[in-house]
Amino acid sequence: MTARLRRLAVLVGFELRGLLRDRKTVVLTVLLPLLVMPLLVFGTRKLEAQRDEEDRARVFGYAIDERDAAWIAQALAEGLRALPELERPQLREVSRDDPTMDVSVAVGRDSEVATIELAYHGNVHQSRLAMEGMSRALAAARKGRVVAALHDAGFPGDPATFVVVTERDVASAIHRAGARLGTWLTPVLVMMLMFGGQLAALDTLAGERERGTLETLLTTAVDRGDVVLGKWLTVFVVALINASMSFLSLWAYARWGAVESLPDASIALTPSMWVWLALLCGALAWLVSAVLLAVSGTARTYKEAQLYVGVATLALAMLGAASLLGSLRWQLAFAFLPVANVSLAVREVLAGRPDALLLVVTIAVDLAVGGALARWVVRALHEERLIVGTVDVGTLRGEAALRRATPAWVAGTWAIFMLGALLWPGLDLRLQLLFNLVGLMLAGSLILALRQRVALRELWGLRWPNPWAFLGVVLGVPSGLVLVGGLARLLEPYVGMPTRMQTELEALFLGADLPLWQQLLWMAVLPGVCEELYFRGFLMFGLRDRLRPVARCLVVAAIFGAFHLMLSRLLPTATLGVFLGATRLLAGSTIPAIAWHALHNGAALGLSSVGDESVTFPAWAYAIAVVGLVTAFAVLWRFRQSVDPKES
Repeated sequence: MTARLRRLAVLVGFELRGLLRDRKTVVLTVLLPLLVMPLLVFGTRKLEAQRDEEDRARVFGYAIDERDAAWIAQALAEGLRALPELERPQLREVSRDDPTMDVSVAVGRDSEVATIELAYHGNVHQSRLAMEGMSRALAAARKGRVVAALHDAGFPGDPATFVVVTERDVASAIHRAGARLGTWLTPVLVMMLMFGGQLAALDTLAGERERGTLETLLTTAVDRGDVVLGKWLTVFVVALINASMSFLSLWAYARWGAVESLPDASIALTPSMWVWLALLCGALAWLVSAVLLAVSGTARTYKEAQLYVGVATLALAMLGAASLLGSLRWQLAFAFLPVANVSLAVREVLAGRPDALLLVVTIAVDLAVGGALARWVVRALHEERLIVGTVDVGTLRGEAALRRATPAWVAGTWAIFMLGALLWPGLDLRLQLLFNLVGLMLAGSLILALRQRVALRELWGLRWPNPWAFLGVVLGVPSGLVLVGGLARLLEPYVGMPTRMQTELEALFLGADLPLWQQLLWMAVLPGVCEELYFRGFLMFGLRDRLRPVARCLVVAAIFGAFHLMLSRLLPTATLGVFLGATRLLAGSTIPAIAWHALHNGAALGLSSVGDESVTFPAWAYAIAVVGLVTAFAVLWRFRQSVDPKES
């Protein structure tokens, strides 16, 4: 044991000395955390202050019919006088065809009570601010007129003084500051760990493989497991140094008062809180270093590793952003979700609500996942899959080249999905569907197939199945719909997202006046065809040499859920993906999976249109659904038709 520790110390020291010679590593690991974390906090504060100042200086335009303009203007004037000075918006009346119009006001008199409708553009910041300011002003005017009317009727005093409501925050200043700090600390820390450790990780495997030194190292007497462990510890040390520098710089800037947005209470932590935070951050650094090492070991070239690191950074940042979801409660179920469990745990510890059992489970899970990734790299080295002298990527052609490019292609597609959702959240849903489904998925896989000269029939699995497979689909669709919907409702209290959100999005983007056939086209047929050709066709074809059928079905289902970019839909959508993947493998064709997907979406759309999407089924209904699903797959198994031995 002592000899092995000495070997590991020599390996780690050798790797660290090599990294210290690289100025980029020193800058990213030591100097960057000293500047980035405080600048991020300071910059956010400055941007918020600048935005608030700009919002107060804005002049909002509103349009209204001439017959109602006078009394609306009077009501707005009364309301603006009643509002505090900082909450008063600057308003001016404009015509409806004026490009500076932010809000359109309509007065309804269909009933005894007049109604005022403020029409605005929710995806435009200025229009939304105008609506909120006018709504506050009109509410203040209404309150003033109600009080005046009560006074005229002989009602003494202000009605608001009869019942006085006071507020008292029982949370301490430390816990309030910790709750604010904990919401964004983990996402930023994940990004810093990935950026700081990527150079060390990429150079240890991908870089050495490209230079030819990895093969030389593995021919020495040192055990390959010790080689991987030494490289992993090197990346872990670099990531830990990066995290420590980030925390130290943040603490120092806050202590010196250089960053006013960090309250003094945020650094007044108890010893137990410091211990838990150190253990959580250590577990996170352990896992991130294992992810970086696995990415470096998976890629064949340094450039390919850089692409994988970008995708892995986005994925880990999404998991780390779990703390930003205020309604997401820290429970045992989330303690088994790597990175997200640390994000929620850090928030709870800083808020003064630590749970020792959940903290221990969280740390153990992240350590176990990191260890499993490292063991995978060790096995790959023993099988000589990560050593120089494998396949020259430039010589690959046809199906081999397409399968080789599939992971990077899918990762790039997912990254574009994510960027599109972040940059254009208010884009019309039909344009999103055309771009994502037709442009990225269908056209993207088509271009790759034509470039590598792979037959589309093989790529997309477009073979005519046994007709009895459609009987299994007919039996499986209603059963799957009940089970997937029940799972979504079961998860609703934990993820904080209502299951009917998709229905509201459809109503918002598609509009109630869209004919039913067009709704079915956009929400059922188009996703059913494009997504199945991409996931159960292109992706399952591309992973055929990498994974066994069951593993391939589960991996594709998980990717299918991740592409929907919504935490509330991740597990239900992945469950549906398992059903569709199993149908694709048993039928030997994507056509039954396309039919199942389209019918599922169409049935869900039909239920939402009649308002029955929130129905809670009794237990016996779920039991019948399970029996129906088993029967459906029994039919598919009985008449299975696999054209490839690897899919049997």
